Amino acid sequence: MVRNAASRNSRNLRHAALRLLILSPLLLLGGCSLKQVPVLSPDGPIASMERDLLFVGVGLMLIVVIPVFVMAAWFGWHYRASNSKARYEPEWSYSAGIDAVIWLVPIVIVAVLSMMVFIYSQRLDPVWSKNKSAAPCPFTLPLDGDNAGARPAARGIAPADHGGFRC
Repeated sequence: MVRNAASRNSRNLRHAALRLLILSPLLLLGGCSLKQVPVLSPDGPIASMERDLLFVGVGLMLIVVIPVFVMAAWFGWHYRASNSKARYEPEWSYSAGIDAVIWLVPIVIVAVLSMMVFIYSQRLDPVWSKNKSAAPCPFTLPLDGDNAGARPAARGIAPADHGGFRC
């Protein structure tokens, strides 16, 4: 009887420690603010589109990462030594379906990411989009002097009628 009580207390203590270990990172997230992370709080339209591209890329990569972690945990649990219901099949060697999924899903994700990065890069590049779109470029780069080798002014972006470089 004493042994069962000690075993139960030990098990409760382990469960409490596991809960604390799982929930402790949430306490650290309480101090996070988007104002301290410039990538996540953009100030302009181009930075906003770059942030959106970053989020889309992370989301597409999570399509691969999340199932890998879930399957790793599931395989570890299902094929543990104490599970007598798991089938042991030492003669199994190949599955065309599994092989196709393992290769095709990452290839499709890389192709989609490559296409998206190319399209977004061209949209965000004012010089390239000058001849490709009918919309005028709203940004100009002001120069300190009239020659092409002059340094950009400290102000950053200025209207074209003040001597800036129009895209």
